[in-house]
Amino acid sequence: MDVGIAATTTGARIFGAMKGACDGGLNVPHNTKRFPGYVRAKVEEVVNKRGKGTGEVERQEAKFDAKLLRDRIYGNHVTAYMSQLKKEDPGKFKRQFSKWEACLTAAKVKTCEDLYKKVHAAITANPDRKKAAGNKNPTHKLVSKDGVPAKVYQNSKGKKWLRHRKLTCEERKAGVQAKFAALLG
Repeated sequence: MDVGIAATTTGARIFGAMKGACDGGLNVPHNTKRFPGYVRAKVEEVVNKRGKGTGEVERQEAKFDAKLLRDRIYGNHVTAYMSQLKKEDPGKFKRQFSKWEACLTAAKVKTCEDLYKKVHAAITANPDRKKAAGNKNPTHKLVSKDGVPAKVYQNSKGKKWLRHRKLTCEERKAGVQAKFAALLG
């Protein structure tokens, strides 16, 4: 898997995406050592109250907690942060999660996990993808200002903008010939 410039630290989001790809059926060679919930083996020297080593060594085995990974996949950490923020700072909650709250209430669920499960059940019930209807009135007007061809585009909100188009080889040669003819004639 090519991660580009993403950090490849244990528990990074890129590995969550890889886990989703693997669960979706793609064959991506991987190991659980990078997923959230994995704790590396540690060997630490035991120190006394003054911070001096006692000579004893404490070992911690490497382990993988699949429950922590499951909580991350289903967004339980997001739900916990949402509820904490709702209690502490309702204004900040409204700025960050107002759309999420509207989505949860529209779906008649209380947590992100319930929403994900409901959406997944709906997708498995009807996996056919519906093509979105295109714009019935696309606005691509060809205009020419000072001999420079351009298109006027317009979005759904009525905003318009101009995009210049490159001249073809024949158009450039014709322009040069017209300039020569103007100079000579």
